[in-house]
Amino acid sequence: MLILDFGGKVESVSYGSKEPLAKRLASFGINIADNPGAAEILQRLRGTPVKIMMADGEFTGTIMNVENRPTVYQSSGGATHEAATAITLPWINLLTKDGGGFGPST
Repeated sequence: MLILDFGGKVESVSYGSKEPLAKRLASFGINIADNPGAAEILQRLRGTPVKIMMADGEFTGTIMNVENRPTVYQSSGGATHEAATAITLPWINLLTKDGGGFGPST
């Protein structure tokens, strides 16, 4: 495809590929043709350097793996006798230059 701009303004260009969708999705660095969830995408990115921004800071490192762990959340409501809730969440094991890791990923 060749696009020439002779002083005009190109708003958008689309190119309808003849490749099947599954083959186009498989051409990414990881295969997402099977519509994986966020935790599975992160698992497929093992060994990839990433930068992750969370409420408590920014972390840079290499994804070692992702594992599901029960995570306990205490209610922030006013009642003092409310029970904690355990939710299984994906945790990222990230190798940082300091050798640390963190989670959860959601």
